[in-house]
Amino acid sequence: TFFPNDKSAYLHDVTEKNKMIRLNGNGEILYGMRFTSTLACMMDLRRYPLDRQNCTVEVESYGYTQADVIMRWKNGRESI
Repeated sequence: TFFPNDKSAYLHDVTEKNKMIRLNGNGEILYGMRFTSTLACMMDLRRYPLDRQNCTVEVESYGYTQADVIMRWKNGRESI
């Protein structure tokens, strides 16, 4: 997994690496890790201060296609 609009990032490893993996009996895998990232956001400021911007978090798989991996938020739209 990677973030194509990432400008800089670092993993948290204070006292221990902040990673977690959970395997469910139905084959579902939950993997989590804590990190901080600064993302790029292209903005159109021609109408500033009366403008409205929409910045996205892009998440992609580096080595697998949609047929191989499905990414979804744990709590669906409530996660956003």
